[in-house]
Amino acid sequence: MGTCPPATRWSFPSTCSGTRSWSASSISSTATGPRARALQVAQLEAQLTRAQLQNLQAQLNPHFLFNALNTVSAVMYEDVARADQVLSTLAELLRRALHGSTRPLVTLAEELEVLELYVEIMRARFGERLRLTLAAEERVQAALVPALVLQPLVENAIRHGAPAPPETAWVQVRAWAEGERLHLTVEDNGPGLAPGEPAPGRGVGLTNTAERLRGLFGEEQSLWLQNRPGGGLRVSVRIPLRLIPQDALARGEVWSGSAC
Repeated sequence: MGTCPPATRWSFPSTCSGTRSWSASSISSTATGPRARALQVAQLEAQLTRAQLQNLQAQLNPHFLFNALNTVSAVMYEDVARADQVLSTLAELLRRALHGSTRPLVTLAEELEVLELYVEIMRARFGERLRLTLAAEERVQAALVPALVLQPLVENAIRHGAPAPPETAWVQVRAWAEGERLHLTVEDNGPGLAPGEPAPGRGVGLTNTAERLRGLFGEEQSLWLQNRPGGGLRVSVRIPLRLIPQDALARGEVWSGSAC
């Protein structure tokens, strides 16, 4: 796949900024010695980070649900049977999303299953015009990724990148490992970024994703946007590669801590 090409990097506020000063002022007076105080600081910072991540996840779920229900509303009076099918798919998608909300990290395989359900709902609105291509190395299926990391990026590609009818709206998702890093990209065939267009202006989902990545991985992550040479937009994510052993996957064990 090669290294990531030069691109405009967007600066998002960090959910972890300011946590040290907050934690230092909250240390119990019963702590004794530098090591005990340092441990309490670390514990308080971890608790704050978990709370911030849960808050970001709580922001994302209503945003996602609102957009999905808009799709159901758009087709309800045109095709009742199709609307009923979309509601069934939405119910399954929400079940998985709510299950994932208790875990900040899920396997890429789980994330791709959720993504396919979401795209199925979007096809109710776009029909055969919407084409999704998934290309993920088999090895990285067991890699840990933030829950709902791909869905907002694909939603962004469909919402801002879908060309006018009757042209096909094409979205490609790729995932591969390079050294100790996991790479995720979402590409579309839309107009791309206009000169000077700010990335945060592309919606709640994109900003939320950037915040959660920073909260989970600190400086070990990156997210950037760039126009594709042939037209369209590419959103790239790079995070540490963390693979779950097959025996742990079989037992349903998934790491749920924070790396911030």
